[in-house]
Amino acid sequence: MQTHNLKLALVYESTAQDALKGTNEGKLAGAIAAKAAASVGLPPNNGSVLFASTDFDVTKDHLEVVAAYVTAFKEAAPGYGIGLYGNGLTNDYLFEKKIITVRWITQSMGFTGTKESLEGNRYELVQRLPERVAGVDTDPDSLREAGLDIGARVPFSVEQQKPGFFARTEAELKKLV
Repeated sequence: MQTHNLKLALVYESTAQDALKGTNEGKLAGAIAAKAAASVGLPPNNGSVLFASTDFDVTKDHLEVVAAYVTAFKEAAPGYGIGLYGNGLTNDYLFEKKIITVRWITQSMGFTGTKESLEGNRYELVQRLPERVAGVDTDPDSLREAGLDIGARVPFSVEQQKPGFFARTEAELKKLV
C-alpha cells in the first residue's frame, strides 16, 4: 500500500444494530477498532478516522442511545478522529453535537434523512450503488469534493502490523480490551 500510496479508512461493525446497545457496547467497539487500526499500521495521533457504523435505518427514537454508543466509541479510541457510516438523520445529529467529524452517508435512499443530507451537501463521503470492478463486487464511495480529508491514511510499515489479528474471533478480540 505504501508503494502505491493507497490510503485506508476503517469502519467498525460487529452487527448492523450494535449502536442500539448503548454505552457499554460503544466502549467495547471503540477499543476493538483502535486496536485493529494500530495493528494494521494506523496508530493514534496520525490523523486517521475510525468510523462507527449504524447499518440500519436509525429513527428519531434511536438517536439518544446511538449518540451514547458513538460517544463511548470515541472515548475508547483516543487519538483518532471519529466518523459515522449511516443515514442522513444520524450523521446530521452527531455532527451537529460535535460527536463525529466525518459523515459517511449510506446509499440507502429510503433511510431517514439520507436524501436531505445529500441534497444539502451535509456529508463528506457517500456510498454509491454496488458495481463490479475487475470482476469483484464493490460498494464504491465518492467524496463530496475532490481532495477532502476523511481521515484515510497510508498504513505505516509492515513491521507494525500484527499477523492474524483479523483471523481472531469476536470473543478473542473482546479479551484484548
